[in-house]
Amino acid sequence: MSCDLRGCRLAGSVAVRNQGTLGGNLCNAAPSAEMAPSLIGLSAKAKIVGPEGERIVPLEDFFKGPGLTVLKKGELLVEIQVPDPSLGVRGVYLKHSIRGSIDLAIVGVAVIGDFEPKGNTCQDVKIVLGAVAPTPMRARGAEELLRGKKIKNGLIEESAEKASAESRPISDVRASEWYRREMVKVLTRQGLNKIMGRTAKDAFHCGDPREDTGVMVAKVKVYVSGDRGIEVEEVDADRARQLIGEARAQGRCIIDKKIGEVIEDWKPGVEEVLIFDIVEGG
Repeated sequence: MSCDLRGCRLAGSVAVRNQGTLGGNLCNAAPSAEMAPSLIGLSAKAKIVGPEGERIVPLEDFFKGPGLTVLKKGELLVEIQVPDPSLGVRGVYLKHSIRGSIDLAIVGVAVIGDFEPKGNTCQDVKIVLGAVAPTPMRARGAEELLRGKKIKNGLIEESAEKASAESRPISDVRASEWYRREMVKVLTRQGLNKIMGRTAKDAFHCGDPREDTGVMVAKVKVYVSGDRGIEVEEVDADRARQLIGEARAQGRCIIDKKIGEVIEDWKPGVEEVLIFDIVEGG
């Protein structure tokens, strides 16, 4: 098993994580709850105890709406049961938010796949979306595209598109419906690339984009589009990190052109954009 399910580390500040509980994160039933997508992807179940005895509910069925769960009056969530995953399971949780882990997720995506010991044939997969529906939801159509097949670039892109189409986001103060759909596509693509071990392509945005700024490529091409037209500079990883920092400080957005992944906040109509195009792996 190889899983990078960062929901706990990406839930709130250190102070919140020291005082909060897993059960509290789930019972709060926020559509953006960080722990729910990963646990649903791992087929977790909730053990509930109340006046009528105890019952076991698949976590996937635990949520009924924003702030609403299946808990009845007098019932308590006492245990989360997670079955032992097989050796071929790989997983990742990715969260996109404005202020990193301390902020609510604009979009969260957990991708968990069970692969044959030898080869890239996907025996089973779950793609679970957060903050894009009244409750955490599975992108079942996207999962079906991958199940029983060898994962290739074209299939990854098709699955990401399908997951985006299946999502049911709203527009609010954090993001528009359109933006959330785009980020579902981006994070699903990234998650699938990551569990397939394509770290060089996935290096610019992994987990919390504010924390993980390492550049895992030997050379990148930098395109700066502004009033002076497009300037192209091929740089090493250290210079790329410097340019990322400068772009963030100046409020510019950063996009990985080669695989279309949004690394920083992107808004239509910006006048200047910094684009990284991976040249070769490091």
